[in-house]
Amino acid sequence: MDNLIARVATAAGITPDIARQAVSLVVDFVKREMGNRDWRFIDGSGAEFTPEMISSLILRRLKEDAETFREWWRARETGR
Repeated sequence: MDNLIARVATAAGITPDIARQAVSLVVDFVKREMGNRDWRFIDGSGAEFTPEMISSLILRRLKEDAETFREWWRARETGR
């Protein structure tokens, strides 16, 4: 997913380095395009992604990261 977000950022005119530092730029770009039936991101393999699909990938990654952090925090608190 990280590579997809970097490619979307590049398509939006945001360099991958800046996208990693300011994720909100990519999120804002995707949010602006939500509801635009004509906008699609097509990756190198020809797969098409709508803004809603990209948003879903971002949210899924956020959930995974939050769960990983929660597990790490619990292990830290219990001394494991």
